[in-house]
Amino acid sequence: MRRTAVLLAFGALLTACRSPASRTAPAPLPPCPAPAVDVVGWEVVDRGTFAFRLPPGFRQVPARGTDSYVERFEADGGHAAVSVNFGWYSDDLHRDPEFYARYERCSEVIGGRAATVISGVVRNPHSRRQDGRQVAAATWRNLYDAPDTSGTQGHLTIWGETRDPRRLPELLAMLRTVELRRR
Repeated sequence: MRRTAVLLAFGALLTACRSPASRTAPAPLPPCPAPAVDVVGWEVVDRGTFAFRLPPGFRQVPARGTDSYVERFEADGGHAAVSVNFGWYSDDLHRDPEFYARYERCSEVIGGRAATVISGVVRNPHSRRQDGRQVAAATWRNLYDAPDTSGTQGHLTIWGETRDPRRLPELLAMLRTVELRRR
């Protein structure tokens, strides 16, 4: 009897220790329509060719791109992040079943240009830091010359991720604040 109790306790412990995305992942907030979030007081990040508003609590952290312009902002001790990638190889946000436990996508016009917007739950059993994070991202394809690819059309992708589902509406609202400008 005691051995059975120990085995049951061990089984419960193993179940509890599995990564969040390996269990049934909660449905993320759909990417469209945009949630009603007041963004008026948020900090404006202006990079000339594009600008957006950043939710409260985010601070810029060092980031380096290989072949594109990259920025990263973090909040909540690194448990929430926003990444900006402007360049030729910017993520197109197509569904990768190996990467997402849950995934939803839509299209809408943001900043005067067609954008693809996604929300999802990341599946990455090799990275406990990333596994189970909720994401909200948008991409704009074939904008204008990227700063590092002289003469090619650049793509812009803004990716937000969080462990706190209360942050997801903020991240989706942030994507709707993007302004695209001609140089």
